[in-house]
Amino acid sequence: SQRDVEEMRRTFASMLASIRDTRHMANQMLTLASAGELAGDPNRERMVLNLGRLVREVAGDFTSRALQKRIELSFDVSPEPQRVEGNATMLREMVANLVDNALRYTPDGGHVTLTVAGAGVRALLRIADDGPGIPPAEREKVFQRFYRVLGSGDSEGSGLGLCIVQEICAAHGGTIRLDDGPKGRGLSVEIVLPRMKDW
Repeated sequence: SQRDVEEMRRTFASMLASIRDTRHMANQMLTLASAGELAGDPNRERMVLNLGRLVREVAGDFTSRALQKRIELSFDVSPEPQRVEGNATMLREMVANLVDNALRYTPDGGHVTLTVAGAGVRALLRIADDGPGIPPAEREKVFQRFYRVLGSGDSEGSGLGLCIVQEICAAHGGTIRLDDGPKGRGLSVEIVLPRMKDW
């Protein structure tokens, strides 16, 4: 009957969602393990990278998702190349997790801004949104594995994103800081990495 067909469709849809969640969690766990290995062997597969270009390329993979949610994804990238030395795969994963988080928690019609700048021996990456943000008391806790901020919207996250970001950042000699987003709304994630000198 039609009712049986609809019930079967709902069951299959639920099973597919569960499989996707499990696959995402497995991928996140593998990335976390790889970041840990990188920290133990910081010279593995290192190369000089243009941070601004890398950020634009990674963010480009999220354009369709931003359009679906009518989120304005904008860039403020310094004209001078901000060169950093590191593992390209891991740095891409770090940026992808940050953009994914920003888009996941920013409401429809919101704004996400990616900034890349440099000063002296430091390169700065900032991703700011006007979503619900993270209360100051919670900001250290979100770096723990599987920690989720209650009432923060989308329930599909693994609770590993910021933990992965911190691991990769630390493996590259960087620091990470969470702050309020623009005009005191949302969240700003600021990463500082060692910058290659221009000879």
